Amino acid sequence: MKGTPPFTRHPVEQEFLARSWAGHALQIQHATLLARSGSFRMMESDQAVWLIVECGTGVLAALRLLEKDPHVSKVKVTGDAPDFLLRTACLVGDYEIRLRLQEDPVPMARATVRVTTRQAAKLDPSTREVLATDLNHRPLEKGLLFTTQTGSNAGHAFVAANDATLFYFQNLSALGPYTTFTGATLDSCVGVEWPALGLCLPSGEHPLPKGVTVVISDAFLRVTGKSDRGEATRAVEFLDGLAWAYRKTAHAPGKWTDWSRFAERTLAAVEKSRQCLRKIGGKTFLNAYVGSDDKPPESMVQGALEVALCEYEFWQLEPHPLMQRLGGNLAAFFLKDLGTMARWLPGEKFQNEDRGEEQEAERMDSWYLLHTMMNLGRLATMGKKAEQKLFLDCLDYIIKTAAHFQHDWPVFYHRKTLKVLKREVKEGLGGERDAAGLYAHVMLQAWDLTADRRYLDEAEAAATKLTGLGFGMLYQTNNTVVTGIALARLWKASGNSLYRELSLVCMASVLSHLWMWEPARPGHPWSTYMGLPPLHDAPYIAPYEEAEVFAASRVYLAEMGDQIPPSLIELWVEYGKHLASRARYYFPHELPADSLCEAPREGVIVRTLSVPVEDLYASMDPAGQVGQEVYGAGLALILATRTFHRWRKVPFMIWSSVPLANAEFSADGRRPSKVVIRFKLVGAESHRHALRILPNSKRRGKNEFKVWREEPGKRRAMLKPVVTKDGHLLFDAGGGAQIDVLWQRK
Repeated sequence: MKGTPPFTRHPVEQEFLARSWAGHALQIQHATLLARSGSFRMMESDQAVWLIVECGTGVLAALRLLEKDPHVSKVKVTGDAPDFLLRTACLVGDYEIRLRLQEDPVPMARATVRVTTRQAAKLDPSTREVLATDLNHRPLEKGLLFTTQTGSNAGHAFVAANDATLFYFQNLSALGPYTTFTGATLDSCVGVEWPALGLCLPSGEHPLPKGVTVVISDAFLRVTGKSDRGEATRAVEFLDGLAWAYRKTAHAPGKWTDWSRFAERTLAAVEKSRQCLRKIGGKTFLNAYVGSDDKPPESMVQGALEVALCEYEFWQLEPHPLMQRLGGNLAAFFLKDLGTMARWLPGEKFQNEDRGEEQEAERMDSWYLLHTMMNLGRLATMGKKAEQKLFLDCLDYIIKTAAHFQHDWPVFYHRKTLKVLKREVKEGLGGERDAAGLYAHVMLQAWDLTADRRYLDEAEAAATKLTGLGFGMLYQTNNTVVTGIALARLWKASGNSLYRELSLVCMASVLSHLWMWEPARPGHPWSTYMGLPPLHDAPYIAPYEEAEVFAASRVYLAEMGDQIPPSLIELWVEYGKHLASRARYYFPHELPADSLCEAPREGVIVRTLSVPVEDLYASMDPAGQVGQEVYGAGLALILATRTFHRWRKVPFMIWSSVPLANAEFSADGRRPSKVVIRFKLVGAESHRHALRILPNSKRRGKNEFKVWREEPGKRRAMLKPVVTKDGHLLFDAGGGAQIDVLWQRK
């Protein structure tokens, strides 16, 4: 299999492996039928117990439920569709297999296997769980790999076999007790070795103790027959499978976090700490990391926080002194001779000895320039005239550069000569694949600011370069989500449905990297559940990229409206809900002291400073190995401005970790004594979402609230919210619910 998962559309033709599975197929052919239900057959052979799923296209998917040894007793089956229970025993212990089968909309099965040990036992490493065969149980020699688990990503595999697609998911969270006992790790434990796919259970260093019950597999299998071969169709099939698995395994969010307070604390930390700010030539600049003043300031770092801070000012309805101090510093990066932005502040020197490959003044990283341009465009649309001029002055240079590379952006190039200094991420994987989408987004910003059709044409030319990338579109996670926004806007501007379809492929590519499980971390009480890593191959999650993904996903949902698959809405809403509860663990003061890196690569870690660390790991590796990320300080601001909803003249806020649609309010005067707010919750009906009403602290006890909730298929009902110790009114609602809030002055 060529290429590295999760890059897409790899033909898998592994004849040796197919031959090695032939013995298993022969066993299936002579197996005994235990039970049958619709598209499903439970079979027992001499070597294994199988669930056979008919795909309806000449393809069978055989899910191995249990590998047998000579001492396994007869398998007993009880229950009836859709739920079956299989029991058996051997020298190691007693096995219980719970099956949940579903036929609509396509055949789907969940198989949970538990073992209760009779003696201390070390399980042998297993082979992959699922075998793709023809109708005669012969292994298929050819298949197509779209995506599978790498590193700490969710335990998934998505492949095509003839005209069928197979989506596999392993609930790795359920294997936590097994890993605690054995010391096994679950990174990259799910994969594809054609014609087999699924979990290869690692044995670990230690045996299972006697008398314990652990889950050794919690597998989900979804098969789609006669699948359309289009990229968008396959992307939606993957999203539908992922959302199904999420609904069945979802964790409850952690405790509520007051991000408005976090934002205040973070801004105070940045503003007052000399390790976050420095003055050069009369202007104030942000360091990239706390204490990292051995490198020149960077343009992207300034723009990243300034955009979040500008949004925060709009939300606060008043200016912030830090924005006034930073104002105008981006102009210092403009290179008049080239008509473009520099990465490193011109005229400043590097003082560090161990320099990375990016630390040369003339070397430009493709995404870096485009991202800085995007943030200049954002500031321009928020009324910043100086930044608008900078943005417009740089357009000719980046259009020339895009044409030179034919929208196939390399990793590094010389900013003057445009000579390619590093073409590919890794050999055979191409350059920064999503940079063309980031460029399209910048061009659409230019079109919005100028109404010049030239920029719309440029955006379309760049977008066409994204076809055929499939699940391999992602290079940098936040940039791929922004690419999806650009494609959605192009679809609306041009009417070309190709752009809508490509935007769905973008989102599937991003969500194929979701950390949809929680590893067992005894004594390490943080969460990385539903995290998204910053890069296609990053071993950690990071605050800046997750904050931008969170903000961008909300823009994408608003852009697409009802022209978006329900599974994609569900996954983005649930991602944001979990980020709002677990993002506090990015801050050093929220982590145990012994879980922080003592010698980060960049700067220093100051535990009392409310600035997030760059890196959190799924394992128990120390956090902050890269450093304490000043440009990630916008995380608290972005979460505050998106989860706390406020309106001018309204003496309370509404908090919701999920988006609000069609929000509107009415008030009865300049100093209202009565306010009505109406909104609809975005998200799947099957999930419950917490909401809060936060009265103005000065008016506590002087308010009267009434709340009504109308959920799909249910009558409108008045609620009695729970009053918290902080005086907040707490209630919940399902996705799609209409909420009405009436406030009156007492």
